[in-house]
Amino acid sequence: MDLLTVEEAAKLLKAHTNTVYKMCRQGRLPSVKMGREWRIDKEKLAASMKAGEHIQREAGDNATGIDFKPGHTLVLTETKEDVWDYEVNFFSENSRKGYLLYKGCWWQKPEQVRKVFAEKGFPVAKLEAAGDLAVDDLAAICKQSGPLAAADAWRSRAHWALKNGYKGMIGCGAPVIAACESEKDFFTFEEALDGFLDGLPVKGMCVYFLEGGQSLDWDASVRLMNLHGQVLFRTKTMDVVAEISKGYAELNN
Repeated sequence: MDLLTVEEAAKLLKAHTNTVYKMCRQGRLPSVKMGREWRIDKEKLAASMKAGEHIQREAGDNATGIDFKPGHTLVLTETKEDVWDYEVNFFSENSRKGYLLYKGCWWQKPEQVRKVFAEKGFPVAKLEAAGDLAVDDLAAICKQSGPLAAADAWRSRAHWALKNGYKGMIGCGAPVIAACESEKDFFTFEEALDGFLDGLPVKGMCVYFLEGGQSLDWDASVRLMNLHGQVLFRTKTMDVVAEISKGYAELNN
């Protein structure tokens, strides 16, 4: 019997690993739990894929399993690879819905984003050519013109989208403190972005990784929570969402 890891099955299914874990737990994949890890029968999975059975996502399933409200959401992941997976799945689930897709680049460079997204099956070139996806180098804008200009790039794209017949904008950025001139500039950007998006039909995701403390330390993470309306804590086996409101958080699995 040839067994696949969750990561290998996710690549075949073009799904996030969290989706695969969920399908294993629900018995929707030919899988077995070995200790703390799941393994998927490769032959049975291939047969199911060929027959179109057992692999259809449930109605409402998306990259997060959550229908985020318009506004500014903080997403905390474990590794850089988790950031890539989250963004590709998030954009895939939200394309062709009448919204402009927007990608703000920080530690990821625009050409790297186009390359990795394409490798993961997202039609980035096609959507850019059609004008349905915009990619900005926010790190370069921040260093050249300051953090307020980087935040205003989001607002400018949103207003452009509304003027050109889109319902609004759905965007992802992956900021890091090192991409700004200082930590002060970094938090100025996040605070300004939160204000700029207020009242606009925009779902804005700021996706961070905690791997080795390279993106955020815990103090910075807590400080950022106060600058976002929602927080998604994402691990390999669980998503937890916090609604940030008036000094307290309401948690939902």
